[in-house]
Amino acid sequence: MSFRASVTSLPSDKANKEIEVLVRQKGNDICSECSQPDPSWASLEYGVFICVHCSGIFRIMPNPHLRAIRLEDWDEDKVQILKDNGNIKVNAVYEKEVPDIWVKPSPDSSLLFREQWIFAKYQRKEFTEARNALPSYLTGQKSAMLFKLKKQGDKWQPRWFVLDKGILSMFISKEDRAPRHEIPVVQINVAINGNFGRLNAMQLITRVDGKTRNMFVYAESGREIMEWFCGIRAAKKAVIEAKHPGLPRDVLRSELSEEFIKTGFLHKTPPGTMKFQKRWFVIDSRRLMYYNTNLDPTPLGEIILGTAADKFSIDEEPMAGEYSFTLHTPFRDFPLIAENQDEKMQWVRAFQLVFEKMEVMVPMSPRVRCSTYELDFQQ
Repeated sequence: MSFRASVTSLPSDKANKEIEVLVRQKGNDICSECSQPDPSWASLEYGVFICVHCSGIFRIMPNPHLRAIRLEDWDEDKVQILKDNGNIKVNAVYEKEVPDIWVKPSPDSSLLFREQWIFAKYQRKEFTEARNALPSYLTGQKSAMLFKLKKQGDKWQPRWFVLDKGILSMFISKEDRAPRHEIPVVQINVAINGNFGRLNAMQLITRVDGKTRNMFVYAESGREIMEWFCGIRAAKKAVIEAKHPGLPRDVLRSELSEEFIKTGFLHKTPPGTMKFQKRWFVIDSRRLMYYNTNLDPTPLGEIILGTAADKFSIDEEPMAGEYSFTLHTPFRDFPLIAENQDEKMQWVRAFQLVFEKMEVMVPMSPRVRCSTYELDFQQ
């Protein structure tokens, strides 16, 4: 599927109308890479329709032959390339064998996540039926030097990480015999969301002594950190499959890792006051946490969210300011203020999504299971 360089037809109104029809067809009406609705670009080299964000990544690949769908005149030869291909047909080839440990980007995915997906898909052809040997990181075994953020301060330090036999180990140096930390991969959620202030960064979320613990690391290259992300998911998959053979594929995939449902700054009040403080909030699965900053190792407070039957709900009525809303829990009500109206509605929808999922939720994964709802919102 490559661009035919010799085009002889001239731009025409007919071709411009045909491209509009094509981009509205099922499959072409979303970005071929991240599913963002209403793509505004097309790659003639690959024959796909893509969004503006993914087009920037295609632009740095060899000969992408990008064209703006509505800002340029089209000729019939170029339109024919997209007629002959299109998102559904191309993805049937380039995504034929996507491993469970890979996650296709969403419209909210970071630039790094999109970039590494596109490179693996088109440049290395890792998801095609005709790919070469299985990449080593898919085995769940890996070792390399990564840079880890200190618990206190903003210094990143080199540390030797080893992923083997379902355990992620961290050593101060490669020569050390005993690891500083050992974490079973089934207790880890891993995220790449671009909020870490570093390129090629990843967040590891686990539980230590009953509390959430964040570890932030980065690698020298985007490919390296993406291989760690996939490697941890591969190791986790092997452990879960060994313990639960025959687990349905969709359930297995959901246990490997989850993107945060929502992150961002909100203003909240400590108990008994109406003095609002700006805090970084995260909804991770059904766990709500808040921090002073997005790089804090531990949250100031966290709570396991429940259902309406458990007396959890969200109220959009602005009781404490224009962009305020209220989270109701069995323990207390939490007035919260967003940065703007759009952010407010995103948070409201995020909470509603969690409550809806809880109504039909399968048993909780080990990462969030607890005997009672946890509450530590005193700071």
